[in-house]
Amino acid sequence: MIKKVLFPVDFSVVSEYAFGNCIPKFFSTGAAHELILFHALDVDLQSPQELEVAEKLEKKYTDMIEKIAEEFREMGINARGS
Repeated sequence: MIKKVLFPVDFSVVSEYAFGNCIPKFFSTGAAHELILFHALDVDLQSPQELEVAEKLEKKYTDMIEKIAEEFREMGINARGS
């Protein structure tokens, strides 16, 4: 049995398809115990202003990931953001 599944989220149509179809089916088989969602923010900071923008983006994406994780938890899937 797989204990944890790490799923990268890019908020694309493909991710949304996986959210609605693949992930629920996979977890319904009992093949895994926990779903960990993450989004990588790739930035090259050159100024304090860019850091401020990156921090706002990080907060926005963290909130979005948490909302998705909550939807999975409502389906009975042990999910969390990272």
